[in-house]
Amino acid sequence: MLPPRLIIWIFLVICLIPLCAYADSASSPSPIAFFNTEPILPIPPVTGLDPAKIALGERLFHDVRLSHNRARSCATCHRVDRSGDDGRPRSLAADGRAYPRNTPTIFNVALNTRYNWDGNQRTLEATSEAALLSPDKMSANWPDLLAKLRSVADDVTAFGEIYNEAPTREHVLDALAVYQR
Repeated sequence: MLPPRLIIWIFLVICLIPLCAYADSASSPSPIAFFNTEPILPIPPVTGLDPAKIALGERLFHDVRLSHNRARSCATCHRVDRSGDDGRPRSLAADGRAYPRNTPTIFNVALNTRYNWDGNQRTLEATSEAALLSPDKMSANWPDLLAKLRSVADDVTAFGEIYNEAPTREHVLDALAVYQR
């Protein structure tokens, strides 16, 4: 068995040989510079989303009618004009008390595989529904929420043009998710 010190030296030599060869190349920067020249690339936008669904989802995202008492919208806590959250160390619950956690950003959520701080949601649709129905957040219920949307001709028309029917739970969640993506 080789002594541990010799194993470490062999490992270092094996790792450094490619770097030394790279540094000897006249046309290449130093090995250290190599790691610092990689640009930070923006995350590519999600493609293939229906602009009409995005517009409807944006409208719903900012609509206080989705909350039980018409006091909050999704945008109350997810400020898209800022960082996609509310900027607070601890968010405010619907009743005004401090919520146990802060609001996670919605920026780049299309790339997430889990949602919420606990990772307890697997889709944007499920995350949106949980927020809508949560007593601490929107405190809505589907019969009342859908009745509000179905009572406004513009909403019925918008849903009809996109989904070919009046607002449904699935369509509300889909529009919200498409907008967030």
